Amino acid sequence: MVKRITVDKHVEQVRAGLKANTARGWSTYLDKVAEEFKGRTYSSIGIDELRRLVNKTQENAKRRTLNKDGMGAVDGMVSVLRRVWASAQTDGLVTTNIAKDLRYPRKTRAIERRALNEYELEQIWKVLATKTADPTLALLIFRTALETGMRRAELLGLEAQHRKWHSGCININKDSKNASISDMPITQSLWDALSLFLDERYEDQLKPNSKIFVYKKDCKPLTRRWFENTAELIRNEIPDLGPNGEVWFSWHLTRHTGGTLVERTAGFSMAMRFLRHNLNTLGVATSIYTTATLDELRTTLSTIWGEKMATGKNLKKDGTPIKSIPKGRKVANQKPFSPWKEDNSAKVKTKARRKPRMK
Repeated sequence: MVKRITVDKHVEQVRAGLKANTARGWSTYLDKVAEEFKGRTYSSIGIDELRRLVNKTQENAKRRTLNKDGMGAVDGMVSVLRRVWASAQTDGLVTTNIAKDLRYPRKTRAIERRALNEYELEQIWKVLATKTADPTLALLIFRTALETGMRRAELLGLEAQHRKWHSGCININKDSKNASISDMPITQSLWDALSLFLDERYEDQLKPNSKIFVYKKDCKPLTRRWFENTAELIRNEIPDLGPNGEVWFSWHLTRHTGGTLVERTAGFSMAMRFLRHNLNTLGVATSIYTTATLDELRTTLSTIWGEKMATGKNLKKDGTPIKSIPKGRKVANQKPFSPWKEDNSAKVKTKARRKPRMK
């Protein structure tokens, strides 16, 4: 027997069962579904109405300058409708999940999927340093994403307590995909930059569950919108990474880039350890037997970035470096990526002129 409960009331139940970051990212779409079908039961709604809601969402998104084609909005609405109707079927509110017939948009924008090259990384660094409202925040997120291979949801869920002083690692366990919980070793300079950033943002108000990446004004956590806005900014400022380029920039490309650097340096098993891919999806016994260790990954990352890694020997129990950091030193003055020279945020790297030989 099918239970009778209105869609808007059930949507709130679905919202309450979502992870915090997912609920926050889907909030707008959940609100639209609840508003569109307020007071109605699932049995009174057909697939055509769902398609009209998806099209309406896309048209509204097109009016915003940051979402010219509305593909992201379509993807979000389809995901929400599928989740809501699947939950309704599980709860006995409907016998058939009609939302399964909704199709995700074709991702035609990504002409090629590859790692970002050094020139593109330098250009992105320059844009984030000169065009964003909070360069300190933007550059630190970019560096963390590249050096750790963390996904967007994992970056949003990162908390102060996820810094493990005894191992010099970041514990990636908040909203990680496929429950890929693991420790990720980071360089000493990145550890210092994160520590300085937290000191500047929170001062004496830092708590274990405080989000690491927060706005400067009110220390509110970032949302998916920040990543969408900065990605759009990069695509507009760097033609090669925009609509007419061979690569459509998204923040996930930093993960591709970090994984490629590890694979080129130490092979497939090490890249799989860095990217935290599920071994079961490969179905290859050799991949299990040759799993890379944390120490091997730490050595590989140290080789790539050309600097020492953070370890318990270099850190106090509160996570601060044993060697005191001079007061007044700002996060924005931190050295960019080790393979690059300093001040890449202000100028593009140029070759030095060779002095003429004396006869």
